[in-house]
Amino acid sequence: MKRNINTVLSLLLASTAAFAQANLDSRAAILVESTIAQNSLAARSGQVRSLPAELKADEPVTVLVTLADGYDQSVLTSRGLNPGPVRDGRTLVALTPLQLVDLVDEPGIATSRPLLVNARAITGVDDIHSGTGLDRAYTGEGVICGMMDVGLDPNHHNFLDADGNQRIKRMWVLTGSNGSVQTLTGANITSYTTDNSSGSHGTHVLGIMAGGYRDRLEQAFFNANGRKQVSTTRKNYYYGVAPDAILAPCCGTLDGSNILLAAENLLNFAKQEGKPAVMNLSLGHNTGPHDGTTNADRYLASIGKEMLVVVAAGNEATDPLSIRKTFTATDNSVKTFVGERDAVTEVVDIWSFDDRVATVTISGYDKATNQVVFNYDINGPISGTLYLTGTYYTNQAYVHPDNFDECFGSNGAIIVTAGVNENNNRYTCTLAFNTRSGSLGTVVPFVTVKGAEGQTVDIYCTGDAGLLSNGIEGFTPGDGTNSINDMACGDNIISVGAFTTATVWPTLNDQIRYPNSVLNDISSFSSYGITPDGRQLPFIAAPGSAIVSSINTYNYNTAPDSHVQDLVAKKEDKSRTSYWEEMSGTSMAAPFLGGVLALWLQADPTLTIDDVKEILKETALNDEFTQASPHRFGCGKVDALAGIKKVLGIGAGVNDVIAESEILVSETGTNQFNIFVPSAQAISARLYSMSGAQVAAIDAQANDATLDASALPAGVYLLSVKAGSASRTLKIAIR
Repeated sequence: MKRNINTVLSLLLASTAAFAQANLDSRAAILVESTIAQNSLAARSGQVRSLPAELKADEPVTVLVTLADGYDQSVLTSRGLNPGPVRDGRTLVALTPLQLVDLVDEPGIATSRPLLVNARAITGVDDIHSGTGLDRAYTGEGVICGMMDVGLDPNHHNFLDADGNQRIKRMWVLTGSNGSVQTLTGANITSYTTDNSSGSHGTHVLGIMAGGYRDRLEQAFFNANGRKQVSTTRKNYYYGVAPDAILAPCCGTLDGSNILLAAENLLNFAKQEGKPAVMNLSLGHNTGPHDGTTNADRYLASIGKEMLVVVAAGNEATDPLSIRKTFTATDNSVKTFVGERDAVTEVVDIWSFDDRVATVTISGYDKATNQVVFNYDINGPISGTLYLTGTYYTNQAYVHPDNFDECFGSNGAIIVTAGVNENNNRYTCTLAFNTRSGSLGTVVPFVTVKGAEGQTVDIYCTGDAGLLSNGIEGFTPGDGTNSINDMACGDNIISVGAFTTATVWPTLNDQIRYPNSVLNDISSFSSYGITPDGRQLPFIAAPGSAIVSSINTYNYNTAPDSHVQDLVAKKEDKSRTSYWEEMSGTSMAAPFLGGVLALWLQADPTLTIDDVKEILKETALNDEFTQASPHRFGCGKVDALAGIKKVLGIGAGVNDVIAESEILVSETGTNQFNIFVPSAQAISARLYSMSGAQVAAIDAQANDATLDASALPAGVYLLSVKAGSASRTLKIAIR
């Protein structure tokens, strides 16, 4: 999620004027899903099944399959399919659309649906890197940092060690929606260029999280007098939060299936290496139930139990993309225009808070005559998918309403699904508009939603145009009060908003740039909202405005003019030139927090998602800005230093308590600890991780005992000793 000051950047699958959060393609998912539904009905009635031209019968897509109670993977393997691991009753499997149609009638399948899709100093990270006030320095060593993103340059100087060797130990390139994965190691990474030369998002995000280049380069900076300078000998200041972490990124096509495959790949790699890992997802979409109940959310929640996952909150806080309405007896409807964009699909997603039907009317409004010239009612659930189209489309299953051509064009289309969602028992209606309205001139679409007294609905819209009133009385515009990314609403993940840690920065082309933000305040674009089940998100805020990090060399070489105003540093050597520039967005805040968590995992590799959330809440910084906007900051601003001190038990937390008699603990060898109690007849000792899990124990009928901790991962642990009425708890370090 990137926000440039004076430019609009386009990302693969998304075009956003405000930020670089990658959107997932809702229309593609609707197309596949509707084809499945229609063909399933056709198959049951003995009709010939068919596919639209956009889908190839023999081209696999990756889908998330939910197994019915009492069934396992054999339902799929018996059909010659190769599913992934089952998580919370769900598994990923690649198959063709017609295979998926056949699978719908399988009794063991509950559902099968395609998936949609000065910071370091202020937060104490610099002190952590230097070990100030700690037992040692922490730089993320031994922790794996991964992501799913687009526009990755794996051979950027930021991802090499001091000797010029690759820090990326594993890399996955996921292309298309068919589950195709290219796994790269060693020389294959070195010879790789980029997954997409049209963007730099992934290179920037990974650089924030764990970029490690700290040697000399040419860079712009402010000197002690606040004056802009350019130096070719100054060591790089713009390195990442976990500069010595192990890198294992995924890149390629950003759809929901690939995101889950990326998370699965990273988790498996971490298990193979026996190391903790953090996954960053600086991407998402604005449609969906926003309650964490989608199949994708539940799958990711299962992964989040085993590996830390951070998700960007979104950058739509200033965009008119959402409406929440609670109906009363006298106010039982809401009307809103769907913003006009020529030849671009706009998706409107309507969710009731319960299973009550919300009546939806699709209309066309002629701005020239101020008259409604088209109406079509959706009065309840739809079997399969409804296609409202112009006469250009000849498929007999499509509906051609009167006046549709005049309003939306002969090649316009509105794809409609409606019904009670099986995952959350909430009524939903989705409208995918492809109306070419901009080329028609005067007719614009609008939507009316009616409900019962006491019923609440959320209306979400994708894209930049949004939900508008157009200055006409009786119409309601959207806003950003419930703009939180749908992917940020799941369980066992940490959603991250952005606050501002820099309000000015210099560039290599002799400019000084100023973001439209207030120092230390929440960034204006940072999304937020209250979920239907009452959770206030994001969970926490991290630096995300005017963050300098690495960019894709191939993207720079393709379009250098688009980068020149934000370019801050570059490194030239015999083989290549690497670049650094500023970006803003919650896409920057999420990997910053991910890097912080990597530092904490180095201190205690056993930290769980529950541990981390509790530490974040207990140590977050709160000031006049968070107090003024608590709904946007979550539990506050991340304080990396206070958090790692909490992890290590420094200054707070566990006290060193001695009761009644002396309990002596000494290290007699590497990770060998002798416990001696002069007057004791028996000793009981338990060793715990900082998260509270017991990892070792010893009981001795004597006044001394030796605890062998040599098999445990490095980190800080709590040793609890009891001998008669005496007890002592203390910290020990395993190296």
